[in-house]
Amino acid sequence: MRSRNADPRAVVGALAMLLGACDAPPSSAAPDDAGRESAPSFELTVGTGRDAFEELDAEGTLVLERGTQGLQHVYVSLRAPIPEGLHMIDVSLVRGDRALSAPTRISAPFLAIPGEDLAELAGQLVVVPEPDGATDGNPSTLRARVEPRGGGHGEVEREVRLRW
Repeated sequence: MRSRNADPRAVVGALAMLLGACDAPPSSAAPDDAGRESAPSFELTVGTGRDAFEELDAEGTLVLERGTQGLQHVYVSLRAPIPEGLHMIDVSLVRGDRALSAPTRISAPFLAIPGEDLAELAGQLVVVPEPDGATDGNPSTLRARVEPRGGGHGEVEREVRLRW
């Protein structure tokens, strides 16, 4: 007796055709005619703060906090001249060629700032799985990128210091 289940290869093939037919939104990180990535189209400001945007101090101090599930994290907040809504963000912490943070590329909610032409994301958790050596007072680099749904992008790199 023959099974009524579909052949897995046929299912995968059909899914591939359907996905191939979908139009992907244009990437704001598309290379220019010379093959280089395009320059940022707006200014992105990075800060900290759990519930509200807070400017980073002169040294760019980010405070590591222990999470409830045994890891530790820092809070990163972002401001940009973009509309309120969900936008793609990419945030990372590095020191030299060592990644300090777990990958954070997600669609995140930005809220309009009343009376300003800015929106902000406050309190984005950036997980630091292995903080050993990261709190020695030496600088690390915080990289943030925002890609609004309407196109373009903003990015910033900031020297920071982690502490408990």
